[in-house]
Amino acid sequence: MTANPRGQGASPSVRHSAQTLGLSSHLRLLMKLAAVLALFPICMLAACDDGKPIILNAVATPSPDSSWKATLEEVDNGMGFGLGALYEEVHLTKPDESPSSHGEPSHSAVFYVESTYGKGKGVSLKWLSSQRLQILYDPSHKPGRQLANYRGLSIEVTPYGAATE
Repeated sequence: MTANPRGQGASPSVRHSAQTLGLSSHLRLLMKLAAVLALFPICMLAACDDGKPIILNAVATPSPDSSWKATLEEVDNGMGFGLGALYEEVHLTKPDESPSSHGEPSHSAVFYVESTYGKGKGVSLKWLSSQRLQILYDPSHKPGRQLANYRGLSIEVTPYGAATE
């Protein structure tokens, strides 16, 4: 005689075995769940950096008179876990300065937009004169910051296709 999953209609020893197996599988499941829950905080700490932006790539382009430096950075916002994103930021600094922060709190960030993730043209820079910078970007992504002037410099933020050269 074979036992059904609940052990009903079976001999007492078969019912006992079915109940033991049920308890063992529940116990194994609980032990696995406890192990995952115990390891989760450790994995979170290991996978999280400190939540600070990470510069993946940076290219500096000097102005024609070398009095300014436009730096295009590819930045990972450092958030991770479904909140992470890549951004392209443009910083304007004097040649001896470096960007000190990123995104909204940055004083030198004159433009940023979410990355196209390789599915379109990324941001490009072009000095039109020593006092005029053109920033070209993919119009399918809305910029988060786009300043028109910065410390006496004129900044033209232009979507690709609408560039006036």
